[in-house]
Amino acid sequence: MAGLAALVAALIGAAVSPGFVWLAVASFAVGLFATVAQQIVPLAVHLAPPDKQGRVLGTVTGGILIGILLARTVSGIVSDLWGWPYVFWLAAVVMSIVGAALARWLPRAMPTTDLSYLHLLGSLWTLVRKHSVLRRVVAVQFLIFAAFISFWSNLALLMAEPQYELGGTAVGLLALVGVVGALSAPIAGRFSDRRGPAVVVSMGAGLVILAFLIFGLWQGSIIGLLAGIVIMDLAVQSSQVANQSRVYALDPNARSRLNTIFMATMLAGGAVGAGIGGAAYAAWGWSGTCALGAISAALALLLSWKP
Repeated sequence: MAGLAALVAALIGAAVSPGFVWLAVASFAVGLFATVAQQIVPLAVHLAPPDKQGRVLGTVTGGILIGILLARTVSGIVSDLWGWPYVFWLAAVVMSIVGAALARWLPRAMPTTDLSYLHLLGSLWTLVRKHSVLRRVVAVQFLIFAAFISFWSNLALLMAEPQYELGGTAVGLLALVGVVGALSAPIAGRFSDRRGPAVVVSMGAGLVILAFLIFGLWQGSIIGLLAGIVIMDLAVQSSQVANQSRVYALDPNARSRLNTIFMATMLAGGAVGAGIGGAAYAAWGWSGTCALGAISAALALLLSWKP
């Protein structure tokens, strides 16, 4: 609850920012405290029966991705109609409601370790060194998420080009289409329970490559964008659910720490994808972004095949 309260304060700080420096600091705080959403994931897996953990994981992570996509839709519309500060005000109100709901209904769970916070942080590296599967899984997800974010971070630039001439609302509506793919997460979780997560991860990486081929070969086509977005979001969500299920199976008593490693690496991949994707777009346009995404996903596919 303290994390959610800090998140609300950070969002209000962003909404009232008088300049760039204040906004940058507030945005950093928003990113820091928004991780409370990820704390729910290992808790949900911990509470689920062993034979249904993949399904539960798919449901929770699907909800997170749908929230990300719908946030793009809502923020695009709100910013176009009333301006960007109202996006942060709206988020602060929503997080206040979520905090009250969690305080009322979230189940209590006993800690699985008595280590101090500093020792917990130190144990993260121990887990990375101990589990080769963890190292491979986080590398795969780093590459897949880098491809995913390289697309979304440059989509607004593409939409502003002469062949489209569309604004933030259009980008938000395209994100809404991605919800169709995100709804596949529970299905991916059940498939992972039955067939094993490795198959799902490889299929997901392959579908991301397919999505970027569609984006690159059918440039200027709204239909191509729509088809590629659905395929990519389905693939990214499926691979994330499968990879997280592999990570959580490594040590039931360290799921929160394993999730910290997984999500931190994945989000770092997103930051790298946004940075390099922006540079690729500046140098080679949309073709550069598509090439980067396809290469990143191809590397992920190769790593996922490694025994």
